[in-house]
Amino acid sequence: MSRRILVLVLSLILILGLSVSASAESAVTNLQNYATITSNGSCQVNLTVSLHIDTPTEGLTFPLPKEALDIRRDNESVKVNRTSSANEVSLSNLDGFTGDTVVRLTYSLEN
Repeated sequence: MSRRILVLVLSLILILGLSVSASAESAVTNLQNYATITSNGSCQVNLTVSLHIDTPTEGLTFPLPKEALDIRRDNESVKVNRTSSANEVSLSNLDGFTGDTVVRLTYSLEN
């Protein structure tokens, strides 16, 4: 009898243990956007992006408008992959990183 109860209790623990899900999500936790528009119609954009990265990842990118020019990350030149729909800014300095970090991006737009 006690063996059956033990098996039942262990089965319930196993079922409850499998029903609890764990979640690890990497996400932008905060984004601040400051844009300065001049009289000739050009625009200077400054983004401050707070990131939370749960698992080490390689090849992270951040999308910017395909019309963006003079793109810089943390006030330095950055590798940009230009696609038909966006400019993908390389965040290779975060390869293998986990935790919270802040990335500052600047770019300009014409017209």
